[in-house]
Amino acid sequence: MKKADSFSIIRVERLSYENPVSTKGCFAEVFFPSDGRAYKLFRSRIGDPSGSLSDAQRSRAFESELAAYRIAMGSPAVRALVPEFFGVGKVDHVIRDGKDISSGFLLDHCLVMERIMGRDEKVANVDGTPLILTAIERFKEVGIRGIKEDASVFFPSEPERIKFIDIATHRFGD
Repeated sequence: MKKADSFSIIRVERLSYENPVSTKGCFAEVFFPSDGRAYKLFRSRIGDPSGSLSDAQRSRAFESELAAYRIAMGSPAVRALVPEFFGVGKVDHVIRDGKDISSGFLLDHCLVMERIMGRDEKVANVDGTPLILTAIERFKEVGIRGIKEDASVFFPSEPERIKFIDIATHRFGD
């Protein structure tokens, strides 16, 4: 897959996930194929056991995260605080245990970024340290406001390695 510039949208044609390693979050599942990237694919209402949010609400969450990563890639003040962002991917199929579960996802709602190896923590659990507070202020200054509520952070006490994920331009529900 060709690396996109930070503001363009990439299309990943014929990309399928067949039994990949993944983790599940509130709105999405993150897939880790062997290419060293993380693919955050948003679930549809059908794919969410709680079914509490409409697809329109899920799309707004996706758009907010997409906007935040685009802002971050264009901002020297926060670019180093997030994984490298490659753009949007389009997934054709998601197969798990031989079954096509694609209907459980919004296949054109896929954020592609650098995979960060390590353990992440919710920002709310480490908030209050000078490093985290400074980072949150930098994000706010460039228009990324949804940090404390849902974002997670890798290496929260290491200034040279710290990385935030699940960033958004606004809090969900705003």
